Amino acid sequence: MTGREYVRAATELITQYQESIRHDFESIEEKKIWKRPVPGQSSPANLVLHLSGNLPHFFGHVLRGSDYVRNRDREFLDEPYAEKPEILQIFDDACAEARSVLAKLDDETLLRTAPVNGPPGGVPNHQLVLRLLTHLTYHGGQIRSMSRMLAQ
Repeated sequence: MTGREYVRAATELITQYQESIRHDFESIEEKKIWKRPVPGQSSPANLVLHLSGNLPHFFGHVLRGSDYVRNRDREFLDEPYAEKPEILQIFDDACAEARSVLAKLDDETLLRTAPVNGPPGGVPNHQLVLRLLTHLTYHGGQIRSMSRMLAQ
């Protein structure tokens, strides 16, 4: 597989999960998006905002060198601070940035060590991208499960 093929597959996966997460999140009633189905668990809104912080941090800041500053604690606040349309716009913007950064990665960059201290540091950028994609799919599955639980 070439770097271009890898980037194309990664880009397609981001698009597929963006659509899936949007669909599942949109299916949850506005009044339930901040509901934590189980005490101590994140709400669907928390998870979408978490992904919306993770993607620009790692793709934008780490891989591209943007000046994005992540506020991870805010992603998990227990009280509502945004409505569904705003959350989805933030998520869409994060996915678009990730795709834009991927489009600029060449073979040499994909093989360089990721400029990250601690996990998932010390790995090539292509492995960092893979970890970011599995993170997206993991939380996408959680959001799908929550959309079903909260539909009742």
